[in-house]
Amino acid sequence: MKNLRSSLVIGVCGAAIVNVMPAYAQESAAAGQSGAQLEEITVTAQRRDENLQNVPIAVSVLSASTTASMGVTGTANLAAAVPGLEFTRSYNSATPALRGVGTSPTVGVGDETAIATYIDGVYLATPSSSLFSFNSIERIEVLKGPQGTLFGRNATGGVVQVVTKDPKHDPSVNFQIGYANYDTVSTSFYGTTGLSENLAADLSVSYSNQGDGWGKNLFTGTDVYKSREFAIRSKWLFTPGDNTKITLAADYSRSRTDQGVASHPEPGTFFRDGVTTFAGFYNTNEAHTSFARVRQGGVSLKIDQDLGWSNLVSISSYRRDKSLIDADQDHSPALLLDLGWTAKSKTFTQELQLLSPEGSAVKWIAGAYLFRDISGYDPEQFSGPLPIPPFTFTTTTIVNTQKSWSYAGFGQATVDLMPDTRLTGGLRYTVDRREAAGVTTVVPGGVFTSPTMKAKFPKLTWKISLDHDFGENILGYATYSRGFKSGIFNLPDPGSDPVKPSVLDAYEIGFKSDLIDKRLRLNVSAYYYDFKNIQVATGVGQNVILVNAAKSRSKGVDVDLEALPFENFRLRGAVSYIDSTFRNFTNATFNTPNPPGGFGDGGNTQTIGDASGNRTPRSPKWTASVSGQYTVGAFDLNVSYYYNDGFFWDAQNSFRNPSYHLVNSSVAWTSEDKNVKVSLWGKNLLKEKYNLYGSINAFGTGVAPAAPRTYGVTLGYHWN
Repeated sequence: MKNLRSSLVIGVCGAAIVNVMPAYAQESAAAGQSGAQLEEITVTAQRRDENLQNVPIAVSVLSASTTASMGVTGTANLAAAVPGLEFTRSYNSATPALRGVGTSPTVGVGDETAIATYIDGVYLATPSSSLFSFNSIERIEVLKGPQGTLFGRNATGGVVQVVTKDPKHDPSVNFQIGYANYDTVSTSFYGTTGLSENLAADLSVSYSNQGDGWGKNLFTGTDVYKSREFAIRSKWLFTPGDNTKITLAADYSRSRTDQGVASHPEPGTFFRDGVTTFAGFYNTNEAHTSFARVRQGGVSLKIDQDLGWSNLVSISSYRRDKSLIDADQDHSPALLLDLGWTAKSKTFTQELQLLSPEGSAVKWIAGAYLFRDISGYDPEQFSGPLPIPPFTFTTTTIVNTQKSWSYAGFGQATVDLMPDTRLTGGLRYTVDRREAAGVTTVVPGGVFTSPTMKAKFPKLTWKISLDHDFGENILGYATYSRGFKSGIFNLPDPGSDPVKPSVLDAYEIGFKSDLIDKRLRLNVSAYYYDFKNIQVATGVGQNVILVNAAKSRSKGVDVDLEALPFENFRLRGAVSYIDSTFRNFTNATFNTPNPPGGFGDGGNTQTIGDASGNRTPRSPKWTASVSGQYTVGAFDLNVSYYYNDGFFWDAQNSFRNPSYHLVNSSVAWTSEDKNVKVSLWGKNLLKEKYNLYGSINAFGTGVAPAAPRTYGVTLGYHWN
């Protein structure tokens, strides 16, 4: 039945993609009269402004209007618009996965995600900094596959690039205020103006507060699954001359939530107290409601200088991140394990690029990159009886620091082999150095000081690509590339050996096309991945650490479509197929449910098993999305649909997130003078119950639910 349903869903999406083509033939005459065409999309996937259709890389691009129409308000729900991408959340950290390549849901401080996130060319090193809402964005680019040459920094599976608006000299203001169910109030402001002939600045501010939770903590009687967030950002653009552009940006944000933190048992399972079981999809039963709080901010300086023979780009950044977790780790009324930590990070990056000028016979880029990070727990503390007899009550406090240095040099060049054929080659050599030390205090037990440990991880990554114009507006390409995720010390386990780097070799072919007088854009890519030394999470006593434990292979196909079937109607569609399995994983953590009964019962017994041949976690076989936007008079009508075939949270393949469907919709009215806009919107209109996060360990099998059906009204005002 499930396979039939999956086939029907994919069939409907495929029909929407394929059957629209005859409509173009019928509408071709009207197209010629109206002149309606798909606009060119500019991306910086190769660190310079280029037409999306001329870049031999699989890239999904979302404009600000597209994200708004599809109900994508932040990175946490970005997956609904990009099939093949999973952007799950674990406590206060983003744990993205793309094409079966991802980050373990239990990443610790100092670790970095396998899908790198950038804002305006600045790398966000900490997983907690990758969770944010969108405001003042121009577009989002999702680069698929390893970007080990031009981005490099742990971009093993891909890159998410967020590009924000540049300040304008012409004054303008955008203001929005909204109200939604669950007593949710939101507001945002964006304003820009010129301050002098050569100086312009902008300011964006956003705030949201969800007053009521999606459910209840049955033990305390309080609401659960609430959130609030505040963010402010400003950019200053200075152009002292025709050949110089200087951009200074600063941002600060803070958030508090228990979404992705508080947990309830999977139906049919019991937590470690042997009593707590499923009591409602949006309910918990914790001794206190778990929550996460994140404060982060930073400054960046970007200098663009035209040297004539080349363009020089310098990007400097400094960021600080402080996150706090207060979690009832056993997720039950029993005081079996309480977890709390304060994690701090300070990161400095410096990048220099030299790019060939426009019209150069050889398109080239060369650069250098410096990364400096200091991260640590100050402190991490967990307390409670050990999960095995004789259940001795302990309190463990860890204070530690990891210092990281990374140096890289890179270059890439594209040459014309023939008038319609180009060859691209690139190399990047990276040297990562890590240094870790810490103090662990166990009561009862004693104080243990781990010696200062050092490790060095040099790695050469590359890319070679051949692309060819098969006709007007039809590009084909083939690529072989390598990316890697750096080695790291396990700060939750001071004194342990470092985890080795993960290495991904990727082979990809694809084509990009603008068809039928540029009214149909169809891009397709197929890939094969060979992934070695995968860093996976495993339980060690009361904690979770990373180990090198597996090899995997992934193969799949991505299809992206955008179309103008008829006047005032825009259609978008995408389908992703992933077949990702472990080739060799003989020391996976397996969990066997324990029967309930009383204190110390329930939960899971953990053993070592062979997961070879199993599907990799968070890699759904099928995902698909279809959205349509229709404008009639002063009204914009938007409907989007997303399907996820389901996936496993664990390597054992015993804990599955079931398939789900999401339908979002909005209706917007804009005044004749374009100054006022009123929108009615709804998300998850089918009231699908699916999970934001899943965890299986000795304390039980738990999930944190994603949002139920939400709806509201937004009033906007625009002035310029």
